[in-house]
Amino acid sequence: MYFFKTRKEKEFVYKQIKKGNILPFLKYLIYRARLSQFFFLSRPGYRMRIWHAPYALWLWNHKDKEKEEELFFAKYLKEGDTVIDCGAHLGTLSMVASKKIGKVGRVVSIEPHPRTFSYLEKNIKENTCHNVLLINKAIGDKEERIAITDFYASDLNYLTEDGETTVQMTTLDVLSSNVSKIDLLKLDVEGHELQALAGGEKTLLKTNAIYFESAEGSFKRYNYTLKDIIVHLKRRGFSCFFVRDGFVLEEVPENHVTKTRYENILAIKNMYEYSRRIS
Repeated sequence: MYFFKTRKEKEFVYKQIKKGNILPFLKYLIYRARLSQFFFLSRPGYRMRIWHAPYALWLWNHKDKEKEEELFFAKYLKEGDTVIDCGAHLGTLSMVASKKIGKVGRVVSIEPHPRTFSYLEKNIKENTCHNVLLINKAIGDKEERIAITDFYASDLNYLTEDGETTVQMTTLDVLSSNVSKIDLLKLDVEGHELQALAGGEKTLLKTNAIYFESAEGSFKRYNYTLKDIIVHLKRRGFSCFFVRDGFVLEEVPENHVTKTRYENILAIKNMYEYSRRIS
């Protein structure tokens, strides 16, 4: 497996070759030679270079596959909205949001890892997203320097007490101090969701909806469970739902355990507001 960076990449390429499709192998050669950055992929809402990141490679091989997160952003957001994207990674959702909210809307796009942030910055620039504010910081419950992992799979990097790379951590309340309303807060911070919420008490008061990733393995890293998040949000006026086909809401039981690698959950305060937006 020396040539392939991960087992998943190897298995995908081999499977396609067995089907007689050699295009993914050719793409992988280009990707491994770090030449893929000179290629673009186009998806609804954005155009992106193929950076040396596994998620970019996945998108290149599945450019027409609909992503649950992108579909939700495109349906839910309206012109003039304010969005905070915590854990923006390559900026795919920030770019979708930027197009939907228009010139009078605003996206605050936050990514802690320096290398990943450089890809995010270039994607935002190439898509001329003038309504996006970029912030190269981590989100937590305090302001301090903190270490972060440096994985090849850049979408899996997380905050840790160990590590050679350090980043500045801040809170949602500090970042949103000049924002009067938040129509959608997205949290995908690899297990640091509860800490991010703890540092955003004032932010939650002016937030209408939160779209967050549930991953029990990531939560366990910081010694809490999905139930802790649901209870935390419930006490602040939010109810948690799965967004099913047709954007129908299904309430998440308080004792629910995410058994897949991850699930997306929507926390909302006002059911009428949700219905109005997706109608």
